[in-house]
Amino acid sequence: MKWLNPDVLCSFGNDQVRIELGPQIIELDCTDENLRDEVTAPHYKIGGIDAYGRVIRPQEAEVLVQKNPFGVVNKGEKMHCVDWRAKHVPFVWKVYQWQETADLNPNGDPIFRFIKVNEHADKAEATAWAEELLGEMI
Repeated sequence: MKWLNPDVLCSFGNDQVRIELGPQIIELDCTDENLRDEVTAPHYKIGGIDAYGRVIRPQEAEVLVQKNPFGVVNKGEKMHCVDWRAKHVPFVWKVYQWQETADLNPNGDPIFRFIKVNEHADKAEATAWAEELLGEMI
């Protein structure tokens, strides 16, 4: 176990598993009130995208949105936001695993990324879970 950034980011094994303290994704109603900068980050706005990549209220956006692969969020529907300042929910410890993805680089080789596999409110629980995961990988 090696702390890359004290009390925020920790690596396990040969950087195969990591835990990181960070914000949660929350679900809010897509209303004018919740799109205010005081409630969510400024980029959550009409015509912007939510944390899942969906366009927020495209029928009210100035630009025409065509075939967004992640869909749209209309007024009154649930949208997803990263709670960067922990205004709604506390930060959690996220557990990531270094995994091969379906994406390919220009040479046709698979691309590897850290993929979130779990999260815990407690640092000790996240650490134990990461160590157990690493043990299963070895």
